[in-house]
Amino acid sequence: FDSLCETGGGDCLNTFANQEFNFSTPATVSFNNISAKLVSFDSTIATGAQSGVKLTADLYVFLESGNYTVGNQTFYAVENAFKWSVNVSGWVFANAANKLELTMGLQHPSYKASWDATNYTLSYTNVHLSRPGS
Repeated sequence: FDSLCETGGGDCLNTFANQEFNFSTPATVSFNNISAKLVSFDSTIATGAQSGVKLTADLYVFLESGNYTVGNQTFYAVENAFKWSVNVSGWVFANAANKLELTMGLQHPSYKASWDATNYTLSYTNVHLSRPGS
């Protein structure tokens, strides 16, 4: 995770670099009848105006392909794909109209991802990595 910020001028945790997390032992589970590995982790967050905020995350890595449904949407999971589930509790909002924005960056050695927040699109740029002898 990179940051957790309240939109509209509220509080913000600008970095998770010094945040301590408790991790579960990886377990094989069934996620909507699809076999997956699950790792859960959590942390208590304190910022300038917040204390006792709890962030809990579940990371599922699918061990097989299959369909799963969330609400009225059906998704196709491929083997080795992953799914996040994140819950934040105890956050006191500065304004009831504000929202929380959790940002995270994923890195791949050959691609750079860019998020366009205005259009809600994610694009990738192929970055050639030079290797010794190539």
